[in-house]
Amino acid sequence: MPPRKKAPEQHSQPGKARQGGTPTGGPPFVVRQEKSYTLLLFDTESQLNAALCRPAAFYEHFQLMGQYTSRADWPNACRPPPRYCGFNAPLADLIEWARCARQDLAPEEAQVLDALLHPAPFVPDSAPEHLHEWTPPRQPRPGIRSYVIALVAGDRVALAHELRHVVFFLDPEYRELSERAWRELTPEERAAVEVDFLNRRYHPRHHIDEFQAYIATEPFTFPAKGRNFPPAKMRTLQLLLTQRDVSALF
Repeated sequence: MPPRKKAPEQHSQPGKARQGGTPTGGPPFVVRQEKSYTLLLFDTESQLNAALCRPAAFYEHFQLMGQYTSRADWPNACRPPPRYCGFNAPLADLIEWARCARQDLAPEEAQVLDALLHPAPFVPDSAPEHLHEWTPPRQPRPGIRSYVIALVAGDRVALAHELRHVVFFLDPEYRELSERAWRELTPEERAAVEVDFLNRRYHPRHHIDEFQAYIATEPFTFPAKGRNFPPAKMRTLQLLLTQRDVSALF
């Protein structure tokens, strides 16, 4: 989820424990295992981006999706660099990104991966060269769910948005409703949405998923408003999506 209007970052008070009892000297996030997803709560948006900006781009960026970008190449891979106020991805995509990154990790990235995954398998120096070029995927730690979201603690708007991605991933009937809502758009409306999403650097593969998340939670602040996208239609599509009872997932 790209950032909304920039607000002053909220930091934990020095010497205090953050939610979950983690002291401020540890990682700048808390891991919570919910019923159907794993939640990372960060202290600040800057810390979230330091840890998850590259994995997010690997998952959904319109130019970088599925392509590993090294730390050395990252500053020039896209300008300006993407910034996120929330993160969502299947755990499998994080595991694949970790396999590609191997040891090419910033400390913040390593902290997140170490919280979610077992350490990478050890490959001795005496092993054949091909084993050094490819290592097996890291495995999830016990209890880690199949979908991961992250946001700044206390950001209720981001939480509502990211939870809709959880629903889209886990509930086939909700995905069908989302695809139906997408089909309800006229060609002009769909073109306006696609332009907005490309400007926000979403890969087209994720447009329906992002569309449903915005419409279900923020229909009247949707970026395409005013571009042949009547508010009454936004409300109709929101009702179409929210009529589905997804309480069993949470």
